Amino acid sequence: MAKFYLGKGFDEYLSQIEDLANQSDEIAGKVIYSGAKVAIRKFTDAIKTIPESNNPHNGILPEQKQGLLDGAGITKMEINSGGTRNVKIGVSGCNNVLTKNFPKGQPNVLIARAVNSGTSIRPKNRFSDTSMKNAEGDVVTAMQNRLDDEISKIMK
Repeated sequence: MAKFYLGKGFDEYLSQIEDLANQSDEIAGKVIYSGAKVAIRKFTDAIKTIPESNNPHNGILPEQKQGLLDGAGITKMEINSGGTRNVKIGVSGCNNVLTKNFPKGQPNVLIARAVNSGTSIRPKNRFSDTSMKNAEGDVVTAMQNRLDDEISKIMK
């Protein structure tokens, strides 16, 4: 019968694999947020390209645009029952444009949807859809780089 000798290196390698398994949840969070940071940067860059105007046919008010920039962010990570991890990129809060219907300011989500999808008086400006589509490659690259870094820290 043949004998197989594993040696000292195997125990160290096995220990590193165990460390990697024990830290997988933490690593997954870091990887996902690194991709989200790239996506939010692309999203805010797209908001900056929305034309400003006092006429809704030509753009949005400067205060509305600033509200979108101030309200842009990343949600807290959610973990579904199947173990899937998600973060969302978008806007929240209100801007400083006070109206009869919105005495505390217009909801940024409402403005973002109106600009992205268009209204009866406003043409579509697919800033959100376009930014996320254009960010996909950079997001994947950022996540892969972060994953490689985290694995190399453990697998020295």
